[in-house]
This record gives sequence, structure tokens and C-alpha cells, in this order.
Amino acid sequence: MHLTTLIAWHDSGWNGKICRNPEKNKYCESFRHIKKGKFGLQYGKNPIEEIKCENNAGKIANEVEYNGKKWDACGNEINLFYQYKFNSMVYGWTTIKEENNKKIDVLKDIFLDYWFNFYYNDDALCFLYCRENPVVDDRFLVACVKPKDKKLVIECSVKDNNGNYQKYLISIEDKDFNKLNDVNFYKSLFKNLNYGKIYPYISIEFDPEDIIFIIPYQELGEYFGYENIPEDLILNIPNEMKKSFLYTTNFLPNEFSCIILEKALEIIKNIKNLMEEH
Repeated sequence: MHLTTLIAWHDSGWNGKICRNPEKNKYCESFRHIKKGKFGLQYGKNPIEEIKCENNAGKIANEVEYNGKKWDACGNEINLFYQYKFNSMVYGWTTIKEENNKKIDVLKDIFLDYWFNFYYNDDALCFLYCRENPVVDDRFLVACVKPKDKKLVIECSVKDNNGNYQKYLISIEDKDFNKLNDVNFYKSLFKNLNYGKIYPYISIEFDPEDIIFIIPYQELGEYFGYENIPEDLILNIPNEMKKSFLYTTNFLPNEFSCIILEKALEIIKNIKNLMEEH
């Protein structure tokens, strides 16, 4: 099994910099958490002008800060090929609601089955794709990387004495993976904390040399215009594979990965030929 991960469209190529034209990039706004951060609303109801995307276009995202409050819109996607890591919410869970509005997202057995297959596969890959985008009216693939480090992380939001929530993170060791379908295991991790919500996510790290391919859609868009990029330069998701490209994360069978890699190689060759001609 291989991993598929949804990322938001970014007009600079996920290089650690805020979009060059944030106002024109409406495609990221379908993600609620990104939309809040984009307009400076991640810290409350009143927008903070100094950390809005439109007021920091093209800047290195990690350096944007105002009065101790950091820019945080699409920090996960934006740093993909800058810090060479990303996090992704899992798709298979059951939410357990408890008293005082506490919630715990417990992983389902089917996710754990797929995760074991992915985790222990030394040749496993991560395929990254976009949903809303300026190129096509459907999902399409943008990149593929080979993980150096794969983790399941449990995040817990804890209310402090001032009523503010702080985040606590615990990386789960592989010997405990089979406990992640048990709500009591989650409680045991944070038993002494006044948690509000507990949920798992996947954390992936890789090295620059682990990048299998990146399709440079942003550069192609500048050259042709996004609506005019030739079809033979676009890595569409075949119909028979679309079920593997639903949700924030999903899993892709081995036989499908070979088809994608062959098509990606063909596209990279086409782009190289285009560059040589011009």
C-alpha cells in the first residue's frame, strides 16, 4: 500500500513562501482552517492585518509574526518542499463524544490494516494531489515522495487556567499501533489533562533526494496560462483510482502506483522536451 494525501493549491509551488498573489488564489479557501488563517482570523473573531496573506505576499511564511502571533494558514502545505515534511489527518476514525464536550477520534480497524501495510513497506510512496485548482476541473496529482520517516501522532488540545487551549503531541510507537482502535488507550495518554479533543494524524518526513517527481504546474501556468496547459503535461487521476484519492489521506494499491509513475515519467519527459525546444 501507498499513501495519498490531499494538499491545498499554492501559487509558489509549496516552497515555504506565502502565495505571490493570495487574493487571486481562491482555491485554498475551501479548507476552513486555511481560510481563517489566510484572512488573519486564526486567533479570534477580529482579523490581524499584519499576518494576513495578502499583506505578506511572497514572504517566507515562518518569518511572519506580529505581537507573538505567527502566520498560520496553510503552513503544512506551504513548507512541503522547504522543510521536507508534512502532516495529514487520517480518514478512518470514529468520534467518541464524552461529557463536557470532550471528543476523541478513535481509529477504525480498516485504517489500521492499511497503515500496517504502508508502515512496514520499505518501498512505500506518498502521492500528493490537489482538489480545487486553476488547471483542471477535477483532482490531479502534483508530486510523489518516498518517506524517510513515517509516524502516527496523537494531538490533544488542553485548556489551561486562562481558558486558552494548548497542544500536546505524542508519537505512537509501532508496538502500540494495535491499541489505536481502543478509546481507553487515548485516555491513558492524557489522563491527567483537561483535554477538549484528542485526534490522530500522520506525519511524514523525507529528504530532497527522496522526491520521486514534482509536476511544475506553476511554471507551466506562467508559460501557457493555466487554462491552456497541454493535456499531455497534466497528471490526471484515472477514474478507476479516484476512490483512493478521497479524504485528506487514503491508501493506494501497488498496481495503481506503477501506472501513475509511468505516466509521470512520460510527462516529465514531455516537459523536458518542451524546455529544450524553447
